[in-house]
Amino acid sequence: MRAYNIAGHTLEMGEKLGNLPGFSPFLISDTNQAPALIFHTGRTIDEEENLRGIYTCRLEETEDRCEWLMNEVGNSFFRLYAGHNVRYRMFIRTDDEGRIACTDMDEQTSPWRLRFFLWMAFNLSILERCTSAIHASAITCGGKAVLFLGESGTGKSTHSSLWLQHLRGVELLNDDCPFIRCEASGQVKVYGSPWSGKTDCYKNQSSPVAALVLLRQAPQNVIRSLKGIAAVSAVLPSFPPAFAQVKQPAEAISSLLSQLLETVPVYILDCLPDADAARLVHDTLKQDGRI
Repeated sequence: MRAYNIAGHTLEMGEKLGNLPGFSPFLISDTNQAPALIFHTGRTIDEEENLRGIYTCRLEETEDRCEWLMNEVGNSFFRLYAGHNVRYRMFIRTDDEGRIACTDMDEQTSPWRLRFFLWMAFNLSILERCTSAIHASAITCGGKAVLFLGESGTGKSTHSSLWLQHLRGVELLNDDCPFIRCEASGQVKVYGSPWSGKTDCYKNQSSPVAALVLLRQAPQNVIRSLKGIAAVSAVLPSFPPAFAQVKQPAEAISSLLSQLLETVPVYILDCLPDADAARLVHDTLKQDGRI
């Protein structure tokens, strides 16, 4: 088994998966920390009876359909369909070793499919540790991170690119799926991850979060801060929607979001895809003492 440190948590998986795109920067030689997840491949996964359907989604990269189900004791079961046929399965349980995921995928499986099962299993394992993936493009500036939120196609990657092109001291941390974590100290940090959408940006780095900015396309550039329910409504959809369907993950997301909004401001930016939009956000955050 090889160990990887992602967002301060340990993932263990077989050595044959060491060539999966994005994971090498997170490889560690040893750890004294109990793994958040142990991921096994090449296992026979038996179907169970009385499974309850939780959530269904499609993978953009492969157009596969994934079903998430649960058994009577709360263990998770996944089916991945290619066309009308079940192609792969995964079962996640908790035992004395911690959280264990087993799948009939192996090193010959499409990396996109393997990475998706890994993403689901790892996310479920770290939610109870005040950490979650968030659908965002994250940049760093002056030692602080700014996360740009919004639906797919809104222009998160474009806006990050504008910061990189027109502002000094800016770096891209992750372009699609960073991890956000509330530390024991109360500080909120964002971490790079092995998942970054279509951009090869896999950085084993972290920064304190300065602000969250929800983007909306508009004919002019206008920014304003959000408070209370408006801030919750702006940020909540960026967390994995599947987790809202099960009590324990939903409560973990709610707790994380509550802690996050205690210290991190939320803004909404109506914007054009131009340099002035990037400068407006930068100058506003600087004026507010966030960066």
